This record gives sequence, C-alpha cells and structure tokens, in this order.
Amino acid sequence: RVAHQIEKEQAEQELNRLRLEVEQLRQQPEPVFKLEAPTPKPKRSRTAATATKTPAKSKGTADATTKLSELENHLQEQQRLLATLTSERDHWQREVNELRDQGADSPGLAQASKSLTRSSENAEKAQLSLTRTQRQITALTQALEKSASLSEVDDLTQIKGIKTVLRDQLYAYGIRTFRQIAEWSAEDVEAFSDLLAFKNRAQRDAWVQQASELLQKKA
Repeated sequence: RVAHQIEKEQAEQELNRLRLEVEQLRQQPEPVFKLEAPTPKPKRSRTAATATKTPAKSKGTADATTKLSELENHLQEQQRLLATLTSERDHWQREVNELRDQGADSPGLAQASKSLTRSSENAEKAQLSLTRTQRQITALTQALEKSASLSEVDDLTQIKGIKTVLRDQLYAYGIRTFRQIAEWSAEDVEAFSDLLAFKNRAQRDAWVQQASELLQKKA
C-alpha cells in the first residue's frame, strides 16, 4: 500500500508538471503567417501578361524560404504540445483502468473518465493541426523543387478566383503553370488554401478543373 501511495503521488506530480507545460504552450500566441503584398506593377496588355518571362527568383525564393522556416518552427511547437497532451491522455487512461479494476463505484472514476475524454479530444485536435502543417510543408517544398526546372510561366489570373495579388503569391510559392494546379491532389488543394489564407477558395472555384481546361486549350 505504501509503495502504491508513493507511485500515485509521483504520478500526480508528473501530471501537474504536464499540465503546467500545456498551459504555458497554450498561452503562447499562434504564429501569424503574413505575406507582404507585392509592389504594384504598371498595367500590361494581355499579350505581355502571358509572356513566358520567369518571375524574379530572388524575391520569390526568399518569401518561400521564410514561410518554410516559419512552418517548420511551428511544427516543432506542435510536436512538443502533442507529446505533452498524449502523455496526459495516457496518464488518465491508466487512472481510469486502475479505478475500474477497483469496481464500478470507485470514487473518482467519473471525474477521471471526464478528464480522459477531454485530454483525448485535445490530443486529437493537436494531431489534426500538426498534420495540416506537415501537408503545407510538403506541398510548398515540392512546388519549389518543381518550379526550379520550369522554363515557362502561365498567367494564372485566367483562372476564376485568382487575381493579381493571389497570382503573385502563387508564383512566390513555386506555382507558375496551369499544369501544376491541374495536378493538385485534394491534400494539395487544402495545403495551398491554408498557405494562401483563402479557405475553400480553390475548391469553391474549382481551380483544378479550370487549370485542366486551360491546359487543354493551350495545347
């Protein structure tokens, strides 16, 4: 009994430490990813706009590199938070199992079950958030790698829902052709919607379908 009491006190101390760490992480402000608007350029004719001039790599690459760095830092914070929340959930699972072994009417079982439910929900939300960040990193990295070998640039404003500022943001993130958007998977659509801070815009305006049609016309 004494050993059991000591073990329980140690578990409670560990839980208090985990709760303090979680609270500290929650109080940290969420990173706000901002992309500075590009410097306005003189209006050009449709012919000039569709020229195959490659966007300046220096600015675009710098913007994308900064974004990747921010995402990777945010991912590390999410991984630490998830690890803490997972430990908290596992603790409450052990506590619930122990109380159930003592009987259905064990004091504290109801409260421990509520704590287990809450901690499980928090861990699940943290996992979903981490997954979204991982998808953004993957999509952006792949786009930049592919854009490095591109020799052409399409006027993405021909896609409904993409204006000049949004087009320049896509260029900066390595999306420069209709083909790239036409080949987006559902995860890519979600990732770039998050990256561009335009929730559901790409899906609502059917960018992938529009890009496929424009690609066929171009061919």
